[in-house]
Amino acid sequence: MASKAIINMLSGKWQKDPTEEEIKAWNNDSNDIFVGNIKYTKEELDRLKKKSKKTLSKSNSIKSNSSSKMDKNSKQLNRNTNNKIEKNKIYKFHDISKIAVLDTETTWTDQVMSIGIVIADVETKREIRSEYYIISPEYESGGMFSNTLFDTPKKKTKVLSREEAIEGIESLLDEEAVSTIFAYNASFDYRHLPELASYTWVDIMKIAAYKQYNRAITDDMECCLSGRLKRGYGVENILGMLKPRYRETHNAYFDAIDELEIVKLLELDIDVYENAILN
Repeated sequence: MASKAIINMLSGKWQKDPTEEEIKAWNNDSNDIFVGNIKYTKEELDRLKKKSKKTLSKSNSIKSNSSSKMDKNSKQLNRNTNNKIEKNKIYKFHDISKIAVLDTETTWTDQVMSIGIVIADVETKREIRSEYYIISPEYESGGMFSNTLFDTPKKKTKVLSREEAIEGIESLLDEEAVSTIFAYNASFDYRHLPELASYTWVDIMKIAAYKQYNRAITDDMECCLSGRLKRGYGVENILGMLKPRYRETHNAYFDAIDELEIVKLLELDIDVYENAILN
């Protein structure tokens, strides 16, 4: 027995159920078959059924392609929107009043053995607070600059576990409402202190080593097309340009103070450092 759906489709009367006579007509072996009040031959019905199947198949294909195209367009729109948001992300450095400057020293096995941090006023670049952490037991394995580890003011020096030191730094940053950490060659410190990755990190070197930002870089100094010095742009070299006869101590506490001094001597507006954001 033919289904009601097929009979309705062939008769063009989808809202009306077929009568018993219509159903019987469907099974009639004669050449003349009635569907509703319309007479068809078997050949005509076969052609109609084939045509209906093709139409239905095409309709489903169109819906599928349309849905697929909409999904692709939606995904592309999301990607474009995300890229636009990322590209137009604004760091309002002119709104911040304090920054932190941080430095680390590591052991022979590349473990952090000391951290120096200085909180400074954005306008004057003067120190507000500073702390120095020697990481235990890591420092005991020694490093290239272990001989200077304890050459710091006692009241500033704390020997703590790494976890305790990180907690101390986070408390300091929280108390001073600081969300931005400056460091020289910041990728090194950032990589060694993943616990502080949520803060905005700024690489002082990306400003200090470039001729367009550092007036102490003269015309006879060889630079890349980007303006960066081709060589000799470590802390000691740069601060030596800005402050003659300087010698780096390679102690995380004093190095953090020296890096703050570079920022101060460059005499640049804080907004310039938006060009050196690491993360």
